[in-house]
Amino acid sequence: MKKISRIQKKTEVQVGKIAAMEKEFVTRNECLTKEKNAIGNNFEDLKNKMGKFRDGERKKLTELVLNSKTSVENLKELANLGEKILKTAELCRRLETEKEKVVPFYESTIDENEIPEDLRTIFNEITPQEFKKFSY
Repeated sequence: MKKISRIQKKTEVQVGKIAAMEKEFVTRNECLTKEKNAIGNNFEDLKNKMGKFRDGERKKLTELVLNSKTSVENLKELANLGEKILKTAELCRRLETEKEKVVPFYESTIDENEIPEDLRTIFNEITPQEFKKFSY
């Protein structure tokens, strides 16, 4: 009898410990589940933010590439135009007379009588250097 009562007491103590541990583990599991859900939600939010950021950066990169392509095309057109101008200038230089090659700027072909009266005083004040500068 004594042995049976001792074993019953031990089993009651063990059953009590098991019940206490079960309560503790249930509360722990609930807390861990809540934490897992919170981390999952945070992960989804960060993933969405990162996706939006990547989309924005992709759009910016696309715009940059298109703008650079347009700029390169414009620069090529300007380079072609510059080459045409230089070729034309070389052809014109070949056709110039000796006088045009030596003196590239002509003297004034305007008579003083052709100058309007209100500009005549200003014209008379201009020095020869200024005249050559503004003659073309």
